[in-house]
Amino acid sequence: VSVHLSSPLSMEEIRQRNPLVLPGGRYRPPDCEPRHHTAIVVPYRNRISHLRALLYHLHPFLQRQQIHYSIYIVQQWGNGTFNRAKLLNVGVREALRDDDWSCIFLHDVDLLPENDHNTYTCHKQFPTHLSVAMDKFRYRLPYPQYFGGVSAVTPDQYMKMNGFPNQYWGWGGEDDDIAARVRLSGMKIVRPPVAIGHYKMIKHRGDKGNEQNPRRFDLLKRTQLNWHSDGLNSLNYELLSKELEPLYTNLTINIGEDPRLTLGKAPVVVKTTPVHPRSTSNIRGAVKHEKRKGERVATNSTMAKRQPVQSKAANQTTHKQTGVMK
Repeated sequence: VSVHLSSPLSMEEIRQRNPLVLPGGRYRPPDCEPRHHTAIVVPYRNRISHLRALLYHLHPFLQRQQIHYSIYIVQQWGNGTFNRAKLLNVGVREALRDDDWSCIFLHDVDLLPENDHNTYTCHKQFPTHLSVAMDKFRYRLPYPQYFGGVSAVTPDQYMKMNGFPNQYWGWGGEDDDIAARVRLSGMKIVRPPVAIGHYKMIKHRGDKGNEQNPRRFDLLKRTQLNWHSDGLNSLNYELLSKELEPLYTNLTINIGEDPRLTLGKAPVVVKTTPVHPRSTSNIRGAVKHEKRKGERVATNSTMAKRQPVQSKAANQTTHKQTGVMK
């Protein structure tokens, strides 16, 4: 596969080259019934050139694989410390509200797959690490437990791990925590052959707001104690807007702030339980349980409200969540 580390085209030109991609970055093969249904979840903030390169490369790459897919860009609102793992948690939940995806890809915006045999599908039993050979590391795995870059899970595997940690504000540590969760939940990491899992990384300077996390080593020491309580079951966020762009679904999310920076403050965030109602995974059962629980306490709580606002774009929906999402 020919890989361009920057897109020579504008977003509109990329759209014109992919006429079968529907609003929201969704594609379904026109000539066959796809066997695989994959949501691509990308944590993101302020990297428009990388996003353009990813979309330029990824859409034709995925279409050649004849899979049903959609691309979700999960954008952290504000200028606070970046939290990649929490954004991935949010993206998985919101994607499962849209469709009964059988596979979720967790994909950094600066990584481009080089081999068409690197199929964007999930292993039925275990989480898959796809980016096993990146040019940044001379096409070698940095260390055996490495789980960063591009990985894939089924909804059931995601539930079994309790999602991903929410406490890693800043760069580093969350990948190792996720790898530990795979092991602690009784699973293992599977990988494609090195010759297939080749990726190019787009070079970039350090991100403002994504400085190295000074707590990462202390948090990793507590993974075995915390993984049951820090993750999917403790996820708080506010969905500010959902926009069906021509090449992707844009989710703008308020995930709160690094508690180290808000001592004495109490940021208002929302615990949500959004999931697609047709999901056949264990997530569906968990959400039903939370829904029944919410109905029992409805008289004492404020339920979710959707407040659509006027927009020039007909395909844009903007709302705030002010209670438990049903």
